[in-house]
Amino acid sequence: MPKSWDEWAAFVTVVGFALTALGYILNTFVKKPIDRIGIKVDKLDHQTEVRLDDHEKRLNKIEEWKELTEGTQHE
Repeated sequence: MPKSWDEWAAFVTVVGFALTALGYILNTFVKKPIDRIGIKVDKLDHQTEVRLDDHEKRLNKIEEWKELTEGTQHE
């Protein structure tokens, strides 16, 4: 461990620089890609909801058509 003020100043400088570099690396290579993935997941979720709504509308139309055709066959 450092014994004088000069050694402490150098130690703090090196540790501070190392932590700054680590923060930059984590931000660049971890946080930003995770944020991009989050945006893509949100878009995918929206697209999935739209497609499910479309399928639900189609199924409702088919069920309505089936009910109409079943009613005309019995008469």
